[in-house]
Amino acid sequence: MAAIAWAKAKHPIEAEHLFGIGSNCGGAALLGAAVEKGPGEQLEGIVLYEPFARFDELVRENAKRILPGPASWLVRYISVPLASLHSGANLGGFAPIEMIDQVWPRPVLIVQGRAQTFVSTGQSMELYQQASQPKEQFFPADNYYQQRARARRYSVGGARLLTEMFKEFLGTSDSISDDEGVRYRTMRFLHDARPVPIL
Repeated sequence: MAAIAWAKAKHPIEAEHLFGIGSNCGGAALLGAAVEKGPGEQLEGIVLYEPFARFDELVRENAKRILPGPASWLVRYISVPLASLHSGANLGGFAPIEMIDQVWPRPVLIVQGRAQTFVSTGQSMELYQQASQPKEQFFPADNYYQQRARARRYSVGGARLLTEMFKEFLGTSDSISDDEGVRYRTMRFLHDARPVPIL
């Protein structure tokens, strides 16, 4: 919201039309800012890459997938409540799905992942289904060049290979924004995005 206010104040001509793009947790933060009264309302459309619908489900899914039983339990029942206490906000209750319909009448593009991120495609799809029109979704697919690039990364030896395997396991190996199809779809969406006229 501070960036929006700054752009409008310092560069009013260039900032005549503002859009927001956020990925994963940044997408959730962008959505929260877009529905706030004031500067957030000046965003004419938003693009969310691999957004999650509910933080508590995100933590549960990833803790169960990545961590052994006791560590998973500690994260879900101790770490998240402590982080909530520290931040002064109920992180476990943070649910972008409860905010997405407030973006209306502005358009939303939701880009689902390729199961290579810590956000499941189910969470992104749930958020898309809850959004009001105008909305679009996009499922990028791995292409030949991306598969070859991944194979080249894995062909290196030693610590580099272990690092790549660890990043793949955590779902942080590939950035969705590096996908040429995603970039094209995003630019086309931003070019065509118009809020729904309100009578």
